[in-house]
Parts: sequence; structure tokens; C-alpha cells
Amino acid sequence: MLATPAHADGADDGALLNEINAARAANGCGPVAANPQLSAAAARQANDMLANNVRSHTGSDGSSVGQRITAAGYTQFSNAGEIIFWSTGVAAVPAEAVNWWMNSPGHRAIITDCGMTEAGVAVVRNGARAAAVGEFGSR
Repeated sequence: MLATPAHADGADDGALLNEINAARAANGCGPVAANPQLSAAAARQANDMLANNVRSHTGSDGSSVGQRITAAGYTQFSNAGEIIFWSTGVAAVPAEAVNWWMNSPGHRAIITDCGMTEAGVAVVRNGARAAAVGEFGSR
């Protein structure tokens, strides 16, 4: 049996960023601007989560959030944070992920940190499994 390769879904990425910005607006924060370097770091973690069954902010290679965003070229930041979501069989990943994050105090704190000004997101699917990651930063 061949494994189905994971694939990113650009429509999900845009929907996820919109959902995050809607949650920020509802909590008195301005929107985060999309940042391609943070998006690259988010994609790295989302792919790692699916490929290696990682359900942690530590990558399968031992990498931290700071190491991943720096490796993607997002350097000299004053603050950074990561939100992760793992699901099986959830079709509406962006809405479900943001709902879950907003009910998790640590993840909610990152989304509603009005000092965060940039973000990159990635939604990656492999069959019924999906991972969503958001990397946030400010300089």
C-alpha cells in the first residue's frame, strides 16, 4: 500500500488567516500581516507533524519555534509564538482549529496578543489527517 503524500491547501491557508484575524478583531486587536518567512516555518512544522506524527511544538528533529522561524529567515524578532492543531476527519480545518485555539488559554494568548504584527500559517492534509500551524511574530 502506498502512502498518500501530504499536501498544502492554499485555500485553507487563506481561510485560516482570515479566521485568526476575525478572532483578533473580536478581541480588540488589529489584523496580523501575512509574512512569507513565517509561512515557510509554519509549513515546515505542519509537514513534520503529519510525516512524523508530531503533536508538539518541538519538531521531530528537536527544533524549537525560534529555531524554525530563524531558519526560515525571520530574524531579529522581539516576540514570537506558535499555535498548532492536529485533526482526523475534520473537513473545516480553519474554523475548527481557531475554535480549538480560542478555547486553549496558551494558544488564545498568542492569537489575542495585540503586539503580534505578523503571521504565517499552513494547513497540510494527508487523507483524513490534517495539521494546521500558525507562526506569529513582531519585530
